[in-house]
Amino acid sequence: MSWEKMEPEYIKLFSEVYTEDELKAIVEFYKTPAGQSMLKKQPLLMQKSMVISQKQMQALMPEIQKMSQEFKDSIKK
Repeated sequence: MSWEKMEPEYIKLFSEVYTEDELKAIVEFYKTPAGQSMLKKQPLLMQKSMVISQKQMQALMPEIQKMSQEFKDSIKK
């Protein structure tokens, strides 16, 4: 998973999603103090959002397990 192997895929992905003008504007934003702050804080934001998602999934797990068991039981009949 080196950058050399992933770079072409990311270039393709970004070019499919954004126009060239949008990419230029995004790059300019990341050069600003606000953009630099966003880049710096993004890992922490992602980490905290994963914690939220995990809590939500844990709350849903009993219902998912129940539905899974009911489906298995219905197949057996």
